[in-house]
Amino acid sequence: MNCKLGAQYTYNDVKGAVDSVATMFNVPINYYALVNMGGLEKIVDAVGGVDVNVAFSWSDPYSQGTFTKGPALLNGQQALAYARMRHQDPAGDYGRQKRQLEVISAIVNQALSAQTFNNYGDLMKSLADNLRTNLSFDELVTLANQYRGAFENVTQDHLSEIGAYINAASYQVPSTAELQRVSNLERSELGLSSTTLDNYNTKENALNAQNGFNWNSDSNPRYLLY
Repeated sequence: MNCKLGAQYTYNDVKGAVDSVATMFNVPINYYALVNMGGLEKIVDAVGGVDVNVAFSWSDPYSQGTFTKGPALLNGQQALAYARMRHQDPAGDYGRQKRQLEVISAIVNQALSAQTFNNYGDLMKSLADNLRTNLSFDELVTLANQYRGAFENVTQDHLSEIGAYINAASYQVPSTAELQRVSNLERSELGLSSTTLDNYNTKENALNAQNGFNWNSDSNPRYLLY
């Protein structure tokens, strides 16, 4: 299962991506929310804009965004540019993922705020075209009413990986130790005991390590599939 999760979604839709993550970390995934980043502009405008904290000043010709370090209120067009930028971020794609999560969290906070109800119709129209989830309407209402405070205290983490090539394609490959760390964290949050991972990824990692792959270096030329 050393594949790009984006490819799993492309070929096997949501189920493929969800099943891959569940297997990789040995965690149950009962619910999902799929956000169309192309529709982010409409969603942000529907909730009246989002507040973010720009970590550093940057201007990016690809996303066509220019931002100054510090707090900022973004409209839909600005939020899309803010979430898309990668080339100017010293953290690369990890930095982009962090900003995308920041924007999505800000959307949720705005959607749960009192002033958003004035634009409730616009919000529902934008969500209908740009959000897919297996949560029922009643479950969404329950989240909004009973867990609103939880959105004010979100702890972030991410899977750290190293760059390598599989054949001619560039991949980010996680070590078994990192996979195990994230699995332990996720299972703990779900009230489950830790289990030792034993899947396709860990087996491939072990075979690569036996043949000289250095997990402490980001300059490995090849990761082999056995």
